[in-house]
Amino acid sequence: MITDLLKALLFPHKRDMYIGRLWVELSSRRPDILLSACKSAGVTALRLDYLGKYPILLDVRGRSISEAVLEEGSFQFGLFEVLQRLYSRRDVCFVNVGANIGTSCLNAHACGFRDIIAFEPVKGNFDLLEKNLSGLAIDLRKQAVGEVPGKATINLNLSSIGRHSFVKNFGDGVEEVDVVKLDDVLPQRPGFLWIDTEGFELSVLRGATDYLSNHAEGLCIEITPQIIGKYDVKQIGDILATLLPFLHLRRRAVEWL
Repeated sequence: MITDLLKALLFPHKRDMYIGRLWVELSSRRPDILLSACKSAGVTALRLDYLGKYPILLDVRGRSISEAVLEEGSFQFGLFEVLQRLYSRRDVCFVNVGANIGTSCLNAHACGFRDIIAFEPVKGNFDLLEKNLSGLAIDLRKQAVGEVPGKATINLNLSSIGRHSFVKNFGDGVEEVDVVKLDDVLPQRPGFLWIDTEGFELSVLRGATDYLSNHAEGLCIEITPQIIGKYDVKQIGDILATLLPFLHLRRRAVEWL
């Protein structure tokens, strides 16, 4: 890294080549430093190829998502590799609740899913979601998912755009968003749910009891007990325990996370 920097200073006519090498090395070895440097320079997004084939814009405030993509070329793709081994169907609807900038949708697409619906309520994230998934036949919906349809305010986290939350206040302001119930808006056909809503998971499930009982073939849900508390974790477990059609897969999914 230091060698390329010195060469860039010593050989101005080859500066672009050496700076390019430095950029690639810094991206993979110290993504946190690169993201901090971009923010200091007023750069808001980086363009790169996700999984080596999907051109995307990566928000420099993405924290764990952005760092993982810079370092590994993807975010949580290992979970989808496990999913591929456990669940063979690809002709079902993949439903991504809390789609953020689209990494889970791209993971699903790379694994063979083509019927994909993505929900993301926050405008900044949704704008990048649209750009990152353009050209793919994915149904994008600028909506939050919960138990009670209508309007709600979500707490923004401007230092980590994957952490906007209905239940935790970060002191960065709020944004009014539309909320829908999955039971009201999802097509009545087989589906697989992928849920990551920063503490709102119980509300999502309560608004999807009919869909979960009659149409869902599988579920991966990410929960953070420190955010939602033991009571909500128990409630989520009680809801999932009634969904016998995919009990085996659900148990595996809980073990991963």
